[in-house]
Order: sequence, then C-alpha cells, then structure tokens
Amino acid sequence: MPLTHYPPISPFHGKMLLKGDDDVAKRNMVIIIIVLILVAAVVSVYQYNSTRNMTFNEAVTNHLNGSEITSIEIIRSGKDEKELTVVDPSEIEKVMAALAPIKLKKEGLSNIKFNESYWITLKTQEQQKMGITLYDKKYMSVFEHGEESNPSRTSSYQITNESDLEIIGNLFK
Repeated sequence: MPLTHYPPISPFHGKMLLKGDDDVAKRNMVIIIIVLILVAAVVSVYQYNSTRNMTFNEAVTNHLNGSEITSIEIIRSGKDEKELTVVDPSEIEKVMAALAPIKLKKEGLSNIKFNESYWITLKTQEQQKMGITLYDKKYMSVFEHGEESNPSRTSSYQITNESDLEIIGNLFK
C-alpha cells in the first residue's frame, strides 16, 4: 500500500507546535540560567570564606572566653623538646595578647615542612578547651575540644602577617 502524505488538521497546527516548543525551550533556558546563577553564588561564597583572612580571635577566642583560661600548657618541639605550664594570670594575658594580632587564612596543612613547633593547650578549671599548634610562625592548627552537644573540630590556617611570638619562646628561658 503506498504511503500518502496527509495535510495537517488545520493550517495552524504546525505553527502551534513550534510555538509550544519555543515556550518550553525558553522555560528550560530560564531554569538553566537560574541554576547557573545559584551554582556561581555558592562557589563565590565558598571561595570568599576559604580565602578570606580572619584574626586569631575569630578562629580561637570567639569560641572561648579568655577570662576563663586558668592555665596554658606549652610544649616546644624541635631541637630540644621542653614543656611548661603557665598559671600566672598576667603571663596568660601576655601569651594571649601575643597571639591576638595573628591574621590567618584557612588552609590545609597536609604537607608543610617546619623546624620548630609549639603545642599550646588552653585550659579552664583543669579542662582542656583548645589546642593550638604553631609551626615556625607560618602555620597554625586549632583543635577545639568538643562536648556532647558540640563535637570536636580541627581547623588549619596559614599565618599571613608577621607576628611577634617571642614571648612564647622567652617563656622557655
């Protein structure tokens, strides 16, 4: 049986399909644009948060009331490992004041090389609250001891400014 070509039901039939297809295409394009804008916004916020500088206070002392600190344990590792505990409130204040101006940039510390490090533990009423590790005055790792309602967390940073941390070294003299 030969195939025959039947004309459209109405003269507008083909145009209506094209118009409907055009509306679908426009709607899909709008959805794609909205999704791209949302993805760009999420990436921008992530980039901003991961590259912005923060202060030591934002990274550490905002999570801990400095006046609650009753002692600071410091372990110096490197050529000669030594350990000391600072309990004098004026010395605790000096150590915290030396750390306060440090500017930090969030960064992973998986492959750093260092010669000397300071392991600093901030305690309140004999309970460990924060652990801070300084690597050659270039990098810092912060460990916040968790509780049942707030789990422990670790953050790593690059130190982005010159900081006078000699007070910490001078404690060992």
